[in-house]
Amino acid sequence: MSILDVFSRVWRPYEAVLGRVPGMAGYHDSRVNPTAAHLPGLVIYRFDGPLFFANANTFRDKVLQLAGSDPLPTWVLVAAEPITDVDTTAADMLEDLDLKLNESGTSLVFRKSSSDSPRIEA
Repeated sequence: MSILDVFSRVWRPYEAVLGRVPGMAGYHDSRVNPTAAHLPGLVIYRFDGPLFFANANTFRDKVLQLAGSDPLPTWVLVAAEPITDVDTTAADMLEDLDLKLNESGTSLVFRKSSSDSPRIEA
């Protein structure tokens, strides 16, 4: 059962759209905090797992869904702290995804936090 649980979490990791919550530092999951504010033209997306062949399409589909939201974002920022690994299949997907988004006027950006920048939290 433990192995199945691990596979399930890696295959379909937790994902969240993040926003600013009044009175709380950092960025937080909009499902947990429905009052979270979002900057116009920007979607912040967190994918809580490594990117590899088994979940690359899940990631791609979600990013395309977010990029197609109304109003259309200029930027999709991936809060990449939890993405600990990217295999070659996922790397190929990311290249194709970036090209597709660029054609529609949306930029795909990845951000890893550093100790001197604001934390992005759940």
